[in-house]
Amino acid sequence: MKTLRIALLATIAAISVGCSKTDKGQQMLAQLNEQQLSLIVYNNDQLTTYNQHGVRDLLYLCTKEPEVLNGAIVADKKIGTAAATLMVLGKVRQAHTNYITEQGKQILEEAGIPYFAKSEGPMIYQADGVSRCPVDKGTSELSTAEERLEFITEFYDKADGPNRASNTPPCPLQ
Repeated sequence: MKTLRIALLATIAAISVGCSKTDKGQQMLAQLNEQQLSLIVYNNDQLTTYNQHGVRDLLYLCTKEPEVLNGAIVADKKIGTAAATLMVLGKVRQAHTNYITEQGKQILEEAGIPYFAKSEGPMIYQADGVSRCPVDKGTSELSTAEERLEFITEFYDKADGPNRASNTPPCPLQ
């Protein structure tokens, strides 16, 4: 009985040590949901929160401040092809989300980025719950990260006009 208890305690300790980053990611995901945020990034003991729609914040960070994403733990509301691609290009260490698409999952897995998702499905839907997100649709039809990055940048440049996502700093809340 004593040996079993010691083995159980050793297993619990090993799991606790190995899951500290996962625990942080789960805390971040809970915060993201409670505060209705779109993205939280934790890197170098600094937690930053964002609330722009779509992948605008990830796009900006990936292209203008890549050091923020490099090695970071990220909590994102939804991860589709575009978000997963930007996370790979930004060299994210770990990702947590409420929802991941099959292609987003595949992209993270191929890059060796561990992720946690509460649910998964075939695509990212728009707010109406019926229509497919145009960024997810457009990027899912492309085969390389570079092509996807170009599509995302052009999409937001057209959609946002002079306040282009690729040139507008995100609005960190913390």
